[in-house]
Amino acid sequence: GAVLSLHVAATCRLPVPSLPAAGESDLAKVKHAFESFAATLLSDVSALCGAQAAQRVASAANAASEELSWGLCFAPAAVGMSGFAEENLSQAAGTLHEAAQALAREADRVAGALTVERALLRVYDRLPWDTRELASTHLFHAPQWAAALEARPRVKRDELQAALRDTVLFRDLDEANMDALCRRFRVRRFKPGQVIVRQGDEGDRFYLVQEGAVEVVAHDGTGRTRVLAHLHAGEYFGEIALIERCPRTATCRAETDVSAYVLDRDDFDEFVVDCAEAGEVIVDTIANVRRL
Repeated sequence: GAVLSLHVAATCRLPVPSLPAAGESDLAKVKHAFESFAATLLSDVSALCGAQAAQRVASAANAASEELSWGLCFAPAAVGMSGFAEENLSQAAGTLHEAAQALAREADRVAGALTVERALLRVYDRLPWDTRELASTHLFHAPQWAAALEARPRVKRDELQAALRDTVLFRDLDEANMDALCRRFRVRRFKPGQVIVRQGDEGDRFYLVQEGAVEVVAHDGTGRTRVLAHLHAGEYFGEIALIERCPRTATCRAETDVSAYVLDRDDFDEFVVDCAEAGEVIVDTIANVRRL
């Protein structure tokens, strides 16, 4: 619809490797995870430190690839794997793990360890569920990476899908689109009294309460505060932020310890591009609910 067209037109994202096709081998899935990590990390270095810095990281990785015969080619915006000839999962994963570690060391020197960790977590969260397990076992098992992944609040697919099915926004998604959307959610935790979103700030995330209680308040022009709602597990807020860049209309504060499923607008943008028909339904539903 027209709402979707405007939404997609405003979406800008760097090219990333496509998701592995259904039925692909375990080796293909591990290769996809590596390609996604390498491309994301180089893109992040470029965004933070400039294209020349990303080129230095890529050049160092290319030198290692040539010296160690990995058959890999790195560039700031892409990763070439056409020369990668390993066909045995164990041997291929060993090579890709070594290459990922080498690339990460160079990126660490240029942009810092936090940049590497953020790229790792972002890529891992976006991988299909079965690919995550393979990547954890064969690719991201270095101690520092395993620790970062273990500390990450986990999204349990079945619980998240059940929660989304109970909302008017997402209940009609088919299994494939639901899985694609769930991969883009994160879990965030908030302490009692912590402000989750603040009235007047630009919205960029959608929240679905998993556990706890959230108080919703609004401030009027005279300085008075009105309590609008108390939200609990299964209830949500911030859906308008997925389709419009506009100020928050209320402040949401954790009343208790709160755990929430969170969807960033950028991740939703990717979903809308990748799953256009389902994305159109969600965008139109949000727009229609707002008009009620």
